[in-house]
Amino acid sequence: MVKINLLDIPEEQQPSSRPQQNEPDPSDAGGAMDFSFFQEEDEQQPQELEQPQEQQQTSYFEQVEDTADQTYQYSDQEEYQGGFGETGAGYDSGVPKSRIFILAGAVILLVVALLAYLYFSKDQDTTPDFITANPTVEQTTPTTAAQQPQSSVPGYLQTRYSSNQAENRAHLSQADNILNTSTANTDYTLAVFTPGYIYLSVLGDSRDAIAQYRNQMKAKIPQLNLTSEGTEDKFAGGEKKLLANFSIVTGGNPSQGRSSGQFQDIISVQDAQAAVRSTAQKHQLRTTYFKAGKQEIDGNFRKTYLYTRVSGNRAKIISYLQELSEQYPAIYFAKVSMYPPQSGTMSGGNIFAHVEMAVFGPR
Repeated sequence: MVKINLLDIPEEQQPSSRPQQNEPDPSDAGGAMDFSFFQEEDEQQPQELEQPQEQQQTSYFEQVEDTADQTYQYSDQEEYQGGFGETGAGYDSGVPKSRIFILAGAVILLVVALLAYLYFSKDQDTTPDFITANPTVEQTTPTTAAQQPQSSVPGYLQTRYSSNQAENRAHLSQADNILNTSTANTDYTLAVFTPGYIYLSVLGDSRDAIAQYRNQMKAKIPQLNLTSEGTEDKFAGGEKKLLANFSIVTGGNPSQGRSSGQFQDIISVQDAQAAVRSTAQKHQLRTTYFKAGKQEIDGNFRKTYLYTRVSGNRAKIISYLQELSEQYPAIYFAKVSMYPPQSGTMSGGNIFAHVEMAVFGPR
């Protein structure tokens, strides 16, 4: 009987002549060969691999050896199952997941590092190095400078301002004490206050009234040396009275005003003139005369004389002069004369005050 080999398979490889082995046939490889792409879409069923991956690979190599002319092709479904199936957890499925974890970890580390950099950079920017190094010195220097502002008044003028203020204060204090000292039968008709000298005219009912006044003055102001300059008869209100004149020498060093260096601005003549008028109005006094006098050079100073006359209550006149002295230390009172209107006495109502002053400024 003649055998015809239509498949060109060598006789030693024919199935009838091959010894029986328990190796699996490639056609029964448990789904290793998937021909589902020849089927309709609605008939395709996901196949589960029943054998381990190692057995599928062994069958595949044996099939290649037995059928060298056959070409094995993977379908899209088989590639998906072999790479990500439940039974194929091999090298291909592990690499993408590990890369995702590595990338995610790297991103988290970068974000943390960036936040840490921004946090510490902000702390360094808000805390300058010079404050950390020496906070006590740097912080106290601006405070000290703010407490001691620079003055535009030169030193020699600072001294003059302080002296003016001290002498004016002493003279006005003496004037207030003297004018508030009197008896029932005496009253003042004139009081003149100049540096180092006071002149008083006292009108009394009799010589005994004048003697009583002197005793009262010595008891109240014992440091004053009241000297009589003479007496004369005078008619006042149709009655004969006695007018006594006294002089007082004021010595000693008056208490100092503000310490040198506390006067910040130079007071001009124009400012002083405006202050003389406005301050009088503030104290409800009427300015009846005002004049700017001559100027003269005295060492480093330029002195400008001002003359004014105001009328009003005696206590308000004293307050007016005290405020001028305190607020405008460039002003120095050269002479203050107080007297009643006409020929009366100073206790009868409003009085006049004629003030001669010098305004000190730089030469």
